[in-house]
Amino acid sequence: MSLAERVYNNNRTKHNMTRESTEDKAYRLARMYNNILRNIEKVSDAKTFLQVRNEISAYAHEAGKESVDVARLRTKLDNRLKKVTEELNASISTSNIEIDKIKSDKFEELPEQLQELTTQAEHRMLQFLMQMGNTNDGGVGNRRRVGNWIKDATRVDALALMKIATLPQYANSFTAKQKQIIVEKSKNPAEIVFEQNKASLLAEKGSELGKLYMKAFNLRNIQKKIGNEENNYYFNDDEEE
Repeated sequence: MSLAERVYNNNRTKHNMTRESTEDKAYRLARMYNNILRNIEKVSDAKTFLQVRNEISAYAHEAGKESVDVARLRTKLDNRLKKVTEELNASISTSNIEIDKIKSDKFEELPEQLQELTTQAEHRMLQFLMQMGNTNDGGVGNRRRVGNWIKDATRVDALALMKIATLPQYANSFTAKQKQIIVEKSKNPAEIVFEQNKASLLAEKGSELGKLYMKAFNLRNIQKKIGNEENNYYFNDDEEE
């Protein structure tokens, strides 16, 4: 755009502004005021707070920074921020309680079922022990036997092998990985599903809590930033996310 065009457009803008009547300006400002009021009620995070704060700054530029309406908008926005912060803190508290409850949930079997499993496992352990050899070969035979038993182990087998793995004379017959395998095989299938669902739910709740903490962090940053700038209501929207 040439210099002449810029001068022409600037003069035309000034001319149009002088043509706006007092009544038209009052009507336009009233619409701005009502629109800002609606946007204040929509404030829910740092970004929307900054957007409305900028709108109030633009309104104050025309209506006057010391006008009653500007003061009223600023008060309503501050009150909205306090309400959002309180609701956010309440959500964080509730989320933490839910996560603690999920963590404390445990899978439980009927006592009679556990007793039956224990009895069967003890019998199976004796059968395994009768097949265990001496350690004259350096324990190679026992490690081979244990490997074969673990491969097709039932839940009762796994419980029996867990008991054997705790015996000092056979501790070296099991690798760390094999011990982990028999622990998993010793679980009730329903317990495995329970733990998987629990882990998934904890991950979901943890993600939600992380987002809440981030929103709270951004809001705290805003409150800190405006603490010493009560008379400055212009904020760059790119400064906060």
